[in-house]
Amino acid sequence: MSLKTKKSVSQIVEKYRGKHPEMDRSTLRKRIRLENLDVFDDKRNKSSASNLRKLDRCLRKEFKTHPPLRPNESSGQPDLEKPYDDLVEKALLKLAEEENRTTMEEVASEVGIPPSNIEPSVYRLIKKYGWKTSKTKLGEVEIDFNKPFDISTIRFS
Repeated sequence: MSLKTKKSVSQIVEKYRGKHPEMDRSTLRKRIRLENLDVFDDKRNKSSASNLRKLDRCLRKEFKTHPPLRPNESSGQPDLEKPYDDLVEKALLKLAEEENRTTMEEVASEVGIPPSNIEPSVYRLIKKYGWKTSKTKLGEVEIDFNKPFDISTIRFS
């Protein structure tokens, strides 16, 4: 006779959620089902349908209270590279060649992403390239591509 204790579905979810905080809900569900066949297999367990419903309920509850972590958040390092940085950088450099000034809304329309989503990327790139920002009368953020005047580059003849 086995001394194996009966596992409850909520205990299984807590265990796997602790091991894999960055994993999304559907992947975690598949992993739990595959690694716990004794609890969730139709042929071995008569209450597997009930256990699957419990699993879905527990996962829904767990992900509602604790959303999945990004890979860099679990290690404690700040997320330096945002997904929009490359797109925004290409758009800003293109606009810098064409114009002297642009607004956040023009950059957003060039990229095709709402301005609120790309705002952190834009400010990081403004700082990186040394561009200036100002606000228009309407309250829009305006980016000035003219770099500040550097007196050390002047040559006197």
